Amino acid sequence: MNIEQVLDAGRKSVAGCSVAAYGDTSARLILRASHRQGIRREYLDALCDHAAGCFDLLDMTWDASAKDEDTAILLNEAAILAKGETMVFVRSDESQSEFLCLVSDDPGAAPKLFSAAHRTLQKISAGQ
Repeated sequence: MNIEQVLDAGRKSVAGCSVAAYGDTSARLILRASHRQGIRREYLDALCDHAAGCFDLLDMTWDASAKDEDTAILLNEAAILAKGETMVFVRSDESQSEFLCLVSDDPGAAPKLFSAAHRTLQKISAGQ
């Protein structure tokens, strides 16, 4: 599978998911995306800005003395609940600037989105 196919499968694995995007916060760029028709580049750019802001905030507020395995996992995840959509961001363990974002119109989908985002990011990292 190429990256586009992996993203497409990740997006389709959660009902109501409209976007799966793989990006780099240091470059402030969405590298690849799978989305429903009508999603514009500006929207994808805004998702990258949201991801960078979320992870910057997590990094700034993380108490270095509280580092443990459970905390580290949580600090690689962020969510934004906005009117009409839920955005989840999962940061790569291998490269702290790489992330995966999934967007859904279902506010209750966050747990499913996080699971799908982790699976999709693992497949991308493994080169599947």
